[in-house]
Amino acid sequence: MNNAFQWPWQVGSRLITMAEMKHYFANQFLSLWARIEVAECTGRVVGTNRPLSIDEKQSLVVSLQKIASHADSLGLVVTFALAKRMSNSTDAMIADKTLSNRVDELKSRLDDELGGLLFLFIPRGKLMFFTGERISSAISSKLPAASGEISEASRCFALDRYTACVFHLMRALEIGLRVLSKSLKIPDQTKDAERNWGKMLKAIKEEIELRNQRRSSNWRKKKHFYESTYALLEAVRNPWRNASMHVDINYDEEKALDIFNATDALLRHLATQLAE
Repeated sequence: MNNAFQWPWQVGSRLITMAEMKHYFANQFLSLWARIEVAECTGRVVGTNRPLSIDEKQSLVVSLQKIASHADSLGLVVTFALAKRMSNSTDAMIADKTLSNRVDELKSRLDDELGGLLFLFIPRGKLMFFTGERISSAISSKLPAASGEISEASRCFALDRYTACVFHLMRALEIGLRVLSKSLKIPDQTKDAERNWGKMLKAIKEEIELRNQRRSSNWRKKKHFYESTYALLEAVRNPWRNASMHVDINYDEEKALDIFNATDALLRHLATQLAE
């Protein structure tokens, strides 16, 4: 994929967001053109004056209905309307021998409207990222807001937007950081100047140290979980989180994948005992 692509994608004066993207697989194009070919072949048979069999007529109707379905899925309103009308008037087109001309018109409308669409290729190895299959179920159920950020990161990764992928992963980790802070009953730091990883982690560390000094039996059961989670988040802060905020830092596919996997592991660890 060309790394010159920028997102959101601009078509004319309109920006297309990832939320508007539809899945349309390559084999669906083959199915669409197979239906077009059925209609073309039927039109040629009608031109020879040979009567169509019941099966041929039915195949024509089904093909036109399928073409309309494809057009509707892709938002091709003119093609959809024409294919729909044709599917409802096959007997008339066969009787007056206009089927072949109407099929040519249908192909022309389809070609015109497809020219206004942009199709992006997602390699097989990245498809699971685009469809969200790489999001752990534990994170989805326990940390839904973080899961939403990972979903955005996954799509960015599938579309070769690796720096954007890391940015969303850091947002997911920040949600995890807030969940951890809240579980320790640390007051919400609402001031913009206070809402940064450094100060939040400092407050978490101080709370963990305070509870270690108290040595309550309940805390001893949780001590390792909190200390290990804090250590993981602290390890992330400087090389990843802070770096992703600077415009002179960019990430390639390998580094983004490493961070994706590490983020997934950290949030799954968090979800073993905490939830939003």
